Amino acid sequence: MGFLKDAAAVFKKKELIFKERRQISGDVYTFSFEKPEGVSWQAGQHGLFTITHRKVKPPTKPFTISSSPREDVIEVTTRIDDRPSDYKQALLELEPGMEMTMSGPAGSFHTDGGERTVFIAGGIGITPFHAMLSELADADIRVETPPVLLYVDGEGKFTYSGELSDISDRGIAEVRFIESSEGLHKELELLEGADVEKYLIAGPYSMVESVSKHLTGTGVPKKNIRKETFIGY
Repeated sequence: MGFLKDAAAVFKKKELIFKERRQISGDVYTFSFEKPEGVSWQAGQHGLFTITHRKVKPPTKPFTISSSPREDVIEVTTRIDDRPSDYKQALLELEPGMEMTMSGPAGSFHTDGGERTVFIAGGIGITPFHAMLSELADADIRVETPPVLLYVDGEGKFTYSGELSDISDRGIAEVRFIESSEGLHKELELLEGADVEKYLIAGPYSMVESVSKHLTGTGVPKKNIRKETFIGY
């Protein structure tokens, strides 16, 4: 049923009205759109976003919705360097009131609730976890065993670091900033035997596969691991 629901959602396009662009940190930007009436999603899901104000190839790219479902906006967050692709250049050209279209939301990269969960993010792979933790923060939800976020960035460029630190300080989640794979493995070792029911991993392909292999090598069943790969973001 989940697949059929996702397939149906992908064929339904919604017009999005652009509100604003924010430079989150360095080369990371968030693009904010008004949320159309009746649109809902589970934190961690993605949409297919299409440029409509001019021709670009390809005109459509998938992005995780980085805002909480409780907010009145739909946001996408991505890295844009000094030599952006045609698509990202078109994003930078958006002015308030201009439109894009979105198909979806869709995807199974979300929590089921009530499970002891560890989030593992690499680089811009933080976006689905930002949505999930923002939703908990917006509702001021605290659980007996809060989710753990292990955020890895070899350059120490942690997007949303201020927000994530605040969420951690409030006891909504345990957030740990890590700058090496060795550091990540040490943190994972500390969690062994902690009755973790689900591991969610998001980031570059090599990182996601490496962490997944490490987890299965320590005895974590594959069914307890969910993966989301970010390529070119």
